[in-house]
Amino acid sequence: GGGGGEAKPIAVEPIVRELSQLFTNKDSSWGFEKMFDIGKLYNAREGYMTGFGPLPENVQQGEIMMEVEIFAASGIRTEDPDPEDELTDTGRQRTYWTVHNIKRLIDKIGPNKRISSAEFNSDGDWYLDLFPNGYKTEQAEDEEDNWLSLYIHSTRRQVELGDVVKTWFKLGVRKANPAESDARQENYDSVWFPKGSSCVSVFNPEAKCFGKQHFIQIKDIVQGPARKNGERPNPKELVVGNFETGGSVTFCLDLLVTDDINGEVQHMLHEIETFGRKHLKCTETDADLNISWLPDGGKWLPGGGTWIPGVSGLVICYHCGKPFSKEVTNYQARMEEYGYEIGRDYITDILMREEEHQLDAVLKVMARGDSVDITR
Repeated sequence: GGGGGEAKPIAVEPIVRELSQLFTNKDSSWGFEKMFDIGKLYNAREGYMTGFGPLPENVQQGEIMMEVEIFAASGIRTEDPDPEDELTDTGRQRTYWTVHNIKRLIDKIGPNKRISSAEFNSDGDWYLDLFPNGYKTEQAEDEEDNWLSLYIHSTRRQVELGDVVKTWFKLGVRKANPAESDARQENYDSVWFPKGSSCVSVFNPEAKCFGKQHFIQIKDIVQGPARKNGERPNPKELVVGNFETGGSVTFCLDLLVTDDINGEVQHMLHEIETFGRKHLKCTETDADLNISWLPDGGKWLPGGGTWIPGVSGLVICYHCGKPFSKEVTNYQARMEEYGYEIGRDYITDILMREEEHQLDAVLKVMARGDSVDITR
């Protein structure tokens, strides 16, 4: 069999890139600065180039097949994410993202389809992804039982720079029309954070997106959030305007960047047991925790610290100091063997600064019985 014909096509895995952005007069062009590796493209053995004949050295004279699949929904209006200037009492920054005509999004954008916010800065560069009908969630017969999914995503620039950032964040919805009785409460919060809405995650070039697949249900928007007794007394609590005729919803990202992977950790001293905090429930699931780790087995607590069969073991997050059950911990983010790494931060700051460290000032006024040896 004489040769000289075209090289036999090589079966290759397609290079797929996905993008979800809002096109406006201001931002009219979106795409990928690094679509694929040109060295890999010009390697004849990879099989991406065709039509260059039998000689591999002619690969650059070949052609490639590109396919663009577009799903477009018009009439969508969102505001740019708006980070607050002031931090919360716990040192977190809240960013609000308003989405108008939420019902239209739910009706027009099907399962596994998303709408993305503009990029914003909150101790890092991010954008939010909203899936109005959920991302790989079950679809119920009653639309109001379907889920919305919400994720925080590293920007392309942050990924390409190779930044590795540990974060602790919560996702919630701003209360547009809170009940007067709720607003008068001492611990009132203008944002509703659904149960299990907090995340501790490590963002890196490979893991660039985290959030909540089962964030809230559509009925939480239509009927208002449920109270502990299951009742929904305030159907307009989360929506500005009328849900059926263009009402808007404002999503909230409550974020604390705890450290770079090789930097210092920001510590939540108020979570330490010595300061009066009792770790009895999982921060993520609210499940009871096994308290056998406490001094004297926790016998000094109400109930005598009785061991409860089946109750989860406890892991202390070394980012935030909060308790979690072992079942929900992320081994990359929470490592019980490290505990609190307070000493390194404290000593480094003393060596680097001439003025008194604020933690040092606090420790000076503490009663000796409440003090903590942070240099161990």
